Formats: sequence, C-alpha cells, structure tokens
Amino acid sequence: MKTAIVIPFYNGDDCIRSCLKSIANSSEPGLAVYLVNNSDKPTDIHRIAQEFSNTTVVDTKPNIGYGHANNVGAAAAISQGAEVIISINQDAILDCQCATELLRPFYLDTQIGVVTPILYTYDFGHIEDCFLRWYITQCSEVLYDALKGELKDH
Repeated sequence: MKTAIVIPFYNGDDCIRSCLKSIANSSEPGLAVYLVNNSDKPTDIHRIAQEFSNTTVVDTKPNIGYGHANNVGAAAAISQGAEVIISINQDAILDCQCATELLRPFYLDTQIGVVTPILYTYDFGHIEDCFLRWYITQCSEVLYDALKGELKDH
C-alpha cells in the first residue's frame, strides 16, 4: 500500500527537522513526505527537505490554512500514486512503529477510511487534552473499551 505523509508547514523551521528525522527512522519503508509550505516568512524548508529522501516541498500561497494545506498535499500525493495519506503536524515526533500501526487497520478491513493515533505529550506523561476533547469524546465506545482494558483491533 503506497503511503504518503502530508505535513502542512507554516513558519516551522525550528521543529520540522526533528519531525522529518522521526519519519526517516520509521519501520515502514518507502514513505513519501509532502511538506506543504504556506509560510508567510522566509524559510529554509527547501534546504531542510533536501536532507531527507522521498521528501517533496509543495509551495502554496501564504496562510492558506491547515485544512487547505492538507488537501493540497493529499492531492499531490494521490497524483503520485499514494493510496493512503497520513497527515501530521509539523511539530509531531513519530515513534518508529507509528506509521506501521496506523496502516494496520487498512489491511485488516478494507471498509476503514480514517484512523488516528492517540496523541501524547512530548514526555509521554499524558494524552493531549485536545485529543481527549475533540476525538475521544466523539467515540465514547473507544474510551469505554480502553477503561475496561478491552481495546479491539478494529
């Protein structure tokens, strides 16, 4: 399954290298990365991207927004044959197994259209508040299963 990672990039020179390094260390081979540059300030994103294989910068107008940048990146990835899109923030650090685990549900059930990881703080001390507020509360059965210790594969 050809997989692409789309990263909306906005004035993030200070954090993007760590993000790209974490993707480069992924156990999932052949990940294509699309950095959607909608920065409104000068950036070294093109130079930084050259340090990482399979990384493409897609330049857009400044300030197009996170959702629009994701759509632009997804369209670019799909035009290059991507079948699955992983969208992450520019300050995300992926565990080496993250992409593999995100892809697992697609192999188990062809009806699945979207998956999301649990978002932790950088120190792994707790789940991000925004994740609990916006995702888990929308899927109460997932939270209920987790509290009972009965997480399901799909």
